[in-house]
Amino acid sequence: MTKTVAIIGAGMAGIAAGRQLHANGWTPTLFDKSRGIGGRLATRRSDHWRFDHGCPHFIATDDRFQALLDSLHHRRSLHIWAAGGSIGQPGMSGAARAAAGDLTVIGQAEVTAVKKTSCGWRIADRDGVIEAPGNGAFSALVLALPSPQIMPILKTADITIPALQNVVYAPCWTLMLGFETAPDLATPMQRFDHGPLEKIIDETDKPGRAGTVVVHAGAAWSRQNLERDKEDIAAEMLALFQAASGLGTAPSYKSAHRWRYANVERSAAVPFIWDAAHSLGLAGDWANGPGVEAAFLSGHDLAAEMSAAANL
Repeated sequence: MTKTVAIIGAGMAGIAAGRQLHANGWTPTLFDKSRGIGGRLATRRSDHWRFDHGCPHFIATDDRFQALLDSLHHRRSLHIWAAGGSIGQPGMSGAARAAAGDLTVIGQAEVTAVKKTSCGWRIADRDGVIEAPGNGAFSALVLALPSPQIMPILKTADITIPALQNVVYAPCWTLMLGFETAPDLATPMQRFDHGPLEKIIDETDKPGRAGTVVVHAGAAWSRQNLERDKEDIAAEMLALFQAASGLGTAPSYKSAHRWRYANVERSAAVPFIWDAAHSLGLAGDWANGPGVEAAFLSGHDLAAEMSAAANL
């Protein structure tokens, strides 16, 4: 019997689940609301600028995640960065695409409702049932999204998972700056323990990034300014960057991006959630995070559990 699974969310947790399930004989289909994949493994392009405006690099502490990074290095989809860890080639989104490989991914599909019928799981967006092979007969469903996005989707299937309600995310405003001449900053990555900024990332040492800088605001500042206009945020964060770095040069490009669910402050303290009665799995850095590695392990281990259950 063919085991098919719809995976909602093509970030690292969804990709990891899809890879492992595929290796175990399943047929996964990933759905994501974005045009690309990777979640915060994101690369923004504008004119001749390119910014890793989400996750700036990878660090592995677990052998399972290290095995993935080793395979991506072997395929030249990762590069060792001067600031430490690994970075995607040609950007962080390139690492996500390489990790996904030949998995079937349907983009620009913002799933808003799910239903389990006698034939299997069916998924829909605001316009109705999504046209995709096997939709309506998926053997299992995996939601690999931030927990605040999972809960309203589950509500449409009359399913409540109490552990999700305990999760707390911190937002992050990110500023992207492009300079015609590479700025002279003290270090590739400067961290701040206090104040409005969390990180200043000089991307000059990343291949093809001369003149680009990414600035992450801290959780408290981002939360306080979450709903402000992004142009106002960009102007204010530029001033904060200039004060912190001592760099007075005006950038040729600046833009701000809001990550509403950037960093897990309080997790559910579980590796993943598997509801065998509903053939429903949940994974993400919210489970036992934070971070890209935590998201990967959550999706990877959920897939192993699903495969073991299917073989009973």
